[in-house]
Amino acid sequence: MYLSRLFTQVINITPDKHGRISNYFIKLCIILNVSCSGVQKCDYCNLNLFKDQVVATEQFNYHQSCYRKFINPNPDKINRKVKAKYATKIQKETDISAYILEVKQLLAMVGIDSIPDNVKINVLNEQESWDKNLIKFFDKNAGGHAIRRGKNNYEINIQEGYSLLMFKSILAHELVHIWQYAHGINMNSLNREGFAELGAELVFRMDTTGLGKTYLSGYRKNDYSIYGKGYRKMKAYLDQYGWEKFLEGITMYY
Repeated sequence: MYLSRLFTQVINITPDKHGRISNYFIKLCIILNVSCSGVQKCDYCNLNLFKDQVVATEQFNYHQSCYRKFINPNPDKINRKVKAKYATKIQKETDISAYILEVKQLLAMVGIDSIPDNVKINVLNEQESWDKNLIKFFDKNAGGHAIRRGKNNYEINIQEGYSLLMFKSILAHELVHIWQYAHGINMNSLNREGFAELGAELVFRMDTTGLGKTYLSGYRKNDYSIYGKGYRKMKAYLDQYGWEKFLEGITMYY
């Protein structure tokens, strides 16, 4: 923990525009078997925090941009409903069974049903992420990872620390991947991730706090790797054909 802080100073590694630490530092930590837990994370976006970016409250720490845009956009009128829902953070020990059922039911409403019941869903702390060698996925803003270990053997790993809304959106994304695996849907990475993002979008659309609308506006503009581009491509097909014909086309052609 303390070594990781020391290396950021000695090697003079700076975060990127999203507050993420350099991959060189990540690799160095792997080689030396030290954790990056010395780097504090924003309690809104779960990305790395650095001293010149921190806005501290009694309970949480945020990037200045996250705090001003989402947590307290109007200092004279705090949205208590949003803050209360955001304060529910999913940890390793959290009972997520009700959230799994809720997300599965939401996906089934649009036709993404018949998701296998034997999917093992794990919430991982940082050390477990390192032990499972999944930090490379989480470091790239993935948040979760769906794994097919063989016929009828599936697993989902999600990093702890996300808000309830973000956790359910990540879970929906990964459950769509499980549906793809179980139904033999073989798509290129752009289409595969774009389709899965439609599952996450469902969660945001059903949110009643207003925070979901904020995330949706970000989705429309998101150009991060294949996620934003794939989402906009698959969303265009969905808007044109609707869920029934969209899924029919997916199962027929892939």
